[in-house]
Amino acid sequence: MPAADEKGDTFALLINPELRLGAYIKYNVKQLPALFQWKTLASGDYALGLEPMSQAPGKENDPATGMGTAVAPQKAFRFDLELGVLDGEEEIRALRDHIESLRTSF
Repeated sequence: MPAADEKGDTFALLINPELRLGAYIKYNVKQLPALFQWKTLASGDYALGLEPMSQAPGKENDPATGMGTAVAPQKAFRFDLELGVLDGEEEIRALRDHIESLRTSF
C-alpha cells in the first residue's frame, strides 16, 4: 500500500522537467489501496497509465486487508479522485516535498 497521510490520501506524480510541467492523481488508499502503472512503447506511439485500484492485478480478494473490494452486480463503489496539473518548478517542488514527507512518516 502506498504511503499516505492520516486521512489516507496519497499521490501519483508525473513530471516533465524540460517543460516544467507535472500531472498528478490524488486518491485515498482506504478506498483504492493499490496503484498500477502500465505503458506502451509502440513505434511512434507512447502511452502511460497510472491507475489507482481496489486490488492489484492478478490478486484475489482479501477481506482481512480490504484489498480487492468486490462490487456486486447492479451496485456502486464510491471513491474520491483528483486530477491536477502543476505549472512550474515551484508547484512541482511543493508537491514533491509533500510526497516525500508522506514517505518519511509512513
